[in-house]
Amino acid sequence: MKTLSFFLVLTLTVLLNLDSYAQSNLPVPVKDGTIYYENVVKVNENFSKADLFEKAKQWIAENFTSTRVYSPIQYENEKSGILIVNVGLGNVSPEKYNYLYENINCSLKIQVQNGKYKYTFTKFKSTIAITSENKTIRGDSDFDSIFDPRNKVGKGDLFTLDRINLMIQNIIKSLSRSLNEPVTDVF
Repeated sequence: MKTLSFFLVLTLTVLLNLDSYAQSNLPVPVKDGTIYYENVVKVNENFSKADLFEKAKQWIAENFTSTRVYSPIQYENEKSGILIVNVGLGNVSPEKYNYLYENINCSLKIQVQNGKYKYTFTKFKSTIAITSENKTIRGDSDFDSIFDPRNKVGKGDLFTLDRINLMIQNIIKSLSRSLNEPVTDVF
């Protein structure tokens, strides 16, 4: 009986730790149950708020598509130094799974001050397309169900989160390079 009790306690402990292990080692930062990236970055202290605002707008123009009917900039206020951008990340399809995250996007808030800027990536959303028996069903996803502590994160979702993390890290690096460049090029 003692052996059986010990085995049950050991099994239960391992299972509980697997769930918390899976939730605590996600490839993306999580705040309040959702994907959330934020950081304050110091740049050349001689860069003014106006310089950084202009450089951020230039970076957006170089990296996000605008059309006659669409602008990725959702909000801009030069006086307060705030830009909010809709960032399209594309599609992610976990291998060996029958679903696809389509049109993944998020909100990027860039705040600038003299000599520094802050970025915040929030509101990650997508359309999830699930295919079964040659039928595809689509629905909206905000990724929050992945972070429900009652659920273990599946391999397909980990793959998707890893790809999202790689895309966001590339955007962060690109933003950092642009905002650290000299205000005017010598030519």
